[in-house]
Amino acid sequence: MNNLNSWRNEDDETNWIPYNYKPGSKRSAKESVAQFSNRMKFSLANSILHPIKDFLKVSFIKYNKGRRSGYNTAIGLFLTNAVRGEHPNFEVNFSAIEVSKGTLPGLHKWEFHVNDQEISLTWINETKKTNAYSDDDVHLFLFNISKKSFILAIKSVKRANEKINYVISPSKKENYVAWAFVTNRDDTNSSNSHFLGRFKMGM
Repeated sequence: MNNLNSWRNEDDETNWIPYNYKPGSKRSAKESVAQFSNRMKFSLANSILHPIKDFLKVSFIKYNKGRRSGYNTAIGLFLTNAVRGEHPNFEVNFSAIEVSKGTLPGLHKWEFHVNDQEISLTWINETKKTNAYSDDDVHLFLFNISKKSFILAIKSVKRANEKINYVISPSKKENYVAWAFVTNRDDTNSSNSHFLGRFKMGM
């Protein structure tokens, strides 16, 4: 069993990995190389985050203000912190991607484990902190880097449960990353996301 709890240094150069992104459009005659590259970065960010757009509306609920939505905030943070390089040689830092941002307390003393086809997230139900309640919802997201697709592993369990187990269906060995975050009972606040780690699973 591997404990990935220590895999959290966002500044580590090893967190930046090549990301093969094939855009649906080509550079127009009016675009400079820099303009095209910036447009491709935005397109890449959207391709990764759009499948969880509805969840980001909740996990960034504090940022739904006027014309700027929580989803737009998530895209902006991705572009600022999680992608670098020029098309077609982009690199993505998954540890810097935020899938939730708010003022709700996150998970206390969490640990993340990978064992064969099962992943496990544990934490301590600490409700002495302001606005932390036992019935807060804990969500677990996985992203299959190999297939470039999100898996909503667990929509929610309660903070009081102190544990999430999830079994990934057997397949060829593939690369994954995982995040967790907390929302309150009426979806009016969320925690900052916890990046849990990058790992391989499969036959």
